[in-house]
Amino acid sequence: MSQGNEALTDADVEKIASTLPRFADEERRAEFPRLIREWTSWRMGFDRKASREEMRLSLNKVHGLATALQETLASLHEDARLTLARQLTPDNKLDGPLTRILRSTEAPEGLKHLKITEAATLMTAQAASAALDELHSPKAGRPRQTEKRVAACELAEIFTWATGERPHRRVRPIDLYGDDGGEYGPFRDFVTEVFGVIFGNASGVDRAVRKAVKFMEQNRTPSMAILAIRQLL
Repeated sequence: MSQGNEALTDADVEKIASTLPRFADEERRAEFPRLIREWTSWRMGFDRKASREEMRLSLNKVHGLATALQETLASLHEDARLTLARQLTPDNKLDGPLTRILRSTEAPEGLKHLKITEAATLMTAQAASAALDELHSPKAGRPRQTEKRVAACELAEIFTWATGERPHRRVRPIDLYGDDGGEYGPFRDFVTEVFGVIFGNASGVDRAVRKAVKFMEQNRTPSMAILAIRQLL
């Protein structure tokens, strides 16, 4: 795949697939090309050339809207909360990504759905605030590396789905093979191959893999990006 081209070739897909240790079953092997193509197209749809000022303005807007929505929901009169909650029950006529996600949860009651929305909105506001702090940090000069770490977390979900195994880090001891040691393993190989195809290089892969493995181990609340990936699986 040439730089800037969002379409993976058959050769790209097979090269990426060859890094996986195994597939959980034949159905997932057959579905893998579609999934990796859709994820790549979606991931590369982000504008990597956005200026720092554009990023700041966008994050400020997200923070403001999320904060305002969370505060408004928290201040609703009980009657208004109940009226809104009734619209979030599984048998309502609304449809869309959020409704489908809410319907898939274990608790169908509208009030619990409303609390999920409030919690997610608060988390979004907090995440936007943290992102702004990171943007203004003296260490914030590497947006591409941040993008790679986020991509690695998404690839961890795909790796787990495809293989039926959670990703792990493997570190070769220093001097065991007459070299300086280093990280290796199927998940690292998978991420390295994907980075080479969509980013043009695999720089920062070890840090990205560490971030992704830690993310999976801690079972953190998934971002909307991860939820979108799970809808494809």
